[in-house]
Amino acid sequence: MMNLKSVKTMQERPIKSTKTITDFYSAKEIEEKYQISYSRLYVIAKENNIPSATLSGKRLFSMEHIDRYFRKLGYKEAEEITEWYTIEQIQKIYKMTVKAVHSFTSRYKIPKKKEKTGNTTLYSKKHVDEIKNARIGEDGYITVPEACALFNVDRDTIYNRCKWYNIPKKTKGKNVIISIEGLRKVFSTGNIAINNVNEPAIAAHE
Repeated sequence: MMNLKSVKTMQERPIKSTKTITDFYSAKEIEEKYQISYSRLYVIAKENNIPSATLSGKRLFSMEHIDRYFRKLGYKEAEEITEWYTIEQIQKIYKMTVKAVHSFTSRYKIPKKKEKTGNTTLYSKKHVDEIKNARIGEDGYITVPEACALFNVDRDTIYNRCKWYNIPKKTKGKNVIISIEGLRKVFSTGNIAINNVNEPAIAAHE
């Protein structure tokens, strides 16, 4: 990190600002902290209009703007995470395809990071497990959103299976809750292959 008080900043698309930027990262510092390549950094800076400055021929980037960008991606939280899954591990444990893993981690904004060596993406074990294993109520029922997350399907699919297989469900307050045991018998925990079964479409109603 560098503290600069008299270096003129640059932006791809200048915007009005009354705040003077004095704290900067060097490219190397960003690469090491956020585990990205030199070329990727410049793409991010250009696409997100990150203010930068030049000192002794080296380009520096606004610390505030860089940290804000990565914070939105969950990197701040990722710094506190100690256990991680690879995509292959998620596939094996939850019986998902690669496409399903990418869809799931993107949909639920699972914190991720790149390995320091190689180009393997890791995902927070805690976040994946918590969503996939949904907190089950004392009576063995879960809500529709929890069921969607657990089996990686949409609401219509959940309602269709409940209707077609007579899975027990009931109303609790304003929510519909469904038997986790009944769902698991149909979906085989995490197995999305059930989506290919030829069943008549049934309108979903709470």
